[in-house]
Amino acid sequence: MANTCEHECETPWCDRPAPHTTVCYHCANTVRDQFDQITTRDLYTLHQVAIGQEQPATINKEKRNTRTSDGDIRFNIWQTWWNLTHHWPGLMDALPARKDAAKVVTGCTRDMDQAYAILYGENTDKLTPAEVAEKMRDHAFDARTPPDLSQWFKNELGIHITARRIQQLVKDGTIEPERRTKGGHVTVRPVSLYRHLIRKQLPNT
Repeated sequence: MANTCEHECETPWCDRPAPHTTVCYHCANTVRDQFDQITTRDLYTLHQVAIGQEQPATINKEKRNTRTSDGDIRFNIWQTWWNLTHHWPGLMDALPARKDAAKVVTGCTRDMDQAYAILYGENTDKLTPAEVAEKMRDHAFDARTPPDLSQWFKNELGIHITARRIQQLVKDGTIEPERRTKGGHVTVRPVSLYRHLIRKQLPNT
């Protein structure tokens, strides 16, 4: 008989087995891979936004040329930059063995999501609709949890959208979840999210 009391990963989006630690190896490896993909240029630009020398990608395009006054620091963005450059790097080694591994994975994922939203917004201009349609026919095109779907969109389509944003779209009923995992976490089909992003770009929709 299967052990129904096996400890599960404690990240908010996962219910994979994690019998010896608070986080499964999949989540630990995923966050480290994502962390390694952050470029020096990304961190430099994030710092420039934090100190008011650049505007976030989410600022309306008509306002892109405006700047905050000298010394006007966006402290929440500065904190994200500091976490990514000073706090999280020292916690990546031997991550699954850490007692606070789930908190590290969750916190680092949150900061990376915020950083990419600040730097890139929700950009759907990288591929043409035909190219996207081709991607949609791929055998790997399955429903995924928001963090996995966020990474899939970045890797496969060049689209940056945060896991937190996907979760909010499901919560407010904008997109329908495909199913829930055994642990009750939602999964979303990539096509559902992509259709929402396309509708956002069309006039009067």
